[in-house]
Amino acid sequence: MRVFFTGSFYMIFSVFLLLKVIRKERLNNHPQKEPPMLLELFINFDGNCREAANFYAKVFNSSVNNLMTYSDAPPDPNFPLSPADKDKICYVGIPMGKTTLMLMDFPSGSQVVKCNTI
Repeated sequence: MRVFFTGSFYMIFSVFLLLKVIRKERLNNHPQKEPPMLLELFINFDGNCREAANFYAKVFNSSVNNLMTYSDAPPDPNFPLSPADKDKICYVGIPMGKTTLMLMDFPSGSQVVKCNTI
């Protein structure tokens, strides 16, 4: 579990710094004709998304919104639900200012590369 927090923390910390830089540049630049582009992040996990969502909501002083497990999703006959996946998270959002941090668990059988799933 410690490896998860270490690798994911650095990903989120990097994104947090990037958001601060984008905000600072937007304030320093002249007004634009187009609204600024919003950055939305989607991070994938290998079964520990629920724990990560609670952790990041606490770190960013936010809340866990729209949590949905694979068993909550409408059934698809082309992609039968594995019993191992029924409690895994297929979507959860954490609001961060004007953007949302989105997270999910990979379904069983998916290849996960640690610290490379953002």
